[in-house]
Amino acid sequence: MKLKENAKPYAIMVPRRVPIPLKDALQKKLDEMITKEIIEPVDEASEWCAPMVIVSKKQGDIRICVDLSELNKNIQRETYPMASVDYTITEYNNAKIFSIIDASSGF
Repeated sequence: MKLKENAKPYAIMVPRRVPIPLKDALQKKLDEMITKEIIEPVDEASEWCAPMVIVSKKQGDIRICVDLSELNKNIQRETYPMASVDYTITEYNNAKIFSIIDASSGF
């Protein structure tokens, strides 16, 4: 990820509160994300720190949401042109194997 030259770091000073009934579920989810190397622990202060919100799912699990809007304002965007539908259909016309991607957690 490339930042704009004039990027100004953004960090919240006070974390948002986690509801007491969700604290154990949050710790379990964070440990799981660390194990899967989705996130990594940081033991020192960082110039960049975004607020986190915990959302309960219908199945009883939780979702961790992070507000990255301030970081997004400072990212230097790269463009990736998308192939036309006609090209894609022609390219995969004889395909015999397809994949399914599980994007349930949005990573």
